[in-house]
Amino acid sequence: MKKIGLVGGLSFVSTLEYYRLINELVRAELGGHSSARIVVESLDEKEFLDKQKDDPSEKACEDMIVKAVGNLLNAGAEVIALGANGLHRFEAAIKKAHGIELVNIAEATASVLYEQNITQAGLLGVQATMEGIFYKKQLLNNGITSVIPKISARNYVHEKIISELVLGTFTEETKKEFFTVIEQLINNGAQGIILGCTEIPLLVTESFWQGIPLFSTTKIHCEAIVDIALQA
Repeated sequence: MKKIGLVGGLSFVSTLEYYRLINELVRAELGGHSSARIVVESLDEKEFLDKQKDDPSEKACEDMIVKAVGNLLNAGAEVIALGANGLHRFEAAIKKAHGIELVNIAEATASVLYEQNITQAGLLGVQATMEGIFYKKQLLNNGITSVIPKISARNYVHEKIISELVLGTFTEETKKEFFTVIEQLINNGAQGIILGCTEIPLLVTESFWQGIPLFSTTKIHCEAIVDIALQA
């Protein structure tokens, strides 16, 4: 089994879920008392958000994530993953600095949607995920176009992720509003909904809504990580 290196802490709420799911998947595959070989570089989310606020170019944030990956490699990690969808916008800088391939969450998600013959998918997440190109590019590589919420709904989803979900607060009121946004995406042609923030599946636990599949990127990512870690 290869040693897994996970950049976490953004947020620690979803990092906990990563640790649980990865170990459950390893045990399901290998049985008995088997568990994952995993090292976590848990970052201070406040430091990241402060850097993001102070430097709109996000160069300081990028440097923080690149350094974190380097720490994992120095700890002997052989499979590298970022435990957050939005952090994948720094993938090019990570590759340049370390010459490695990540277990890319967007690529893994796009592959699952492709296998289910979905050609148009709704995308929820923080603004960098919904409005950026890094996720949409992976989807397009698999023949999938993305549908994002209207700007007011994007602002609502982003704000609730930052002010509630990453702090471990999950309310029925927020869940109801998220489903309102999901319904709008379905009405705009989405054949599936990507829960493109690793905290959203902790709020929206359903696998389907109005007959439309909801995809937990956390679960998909963990499955991809374990698949690679268990390869000979």
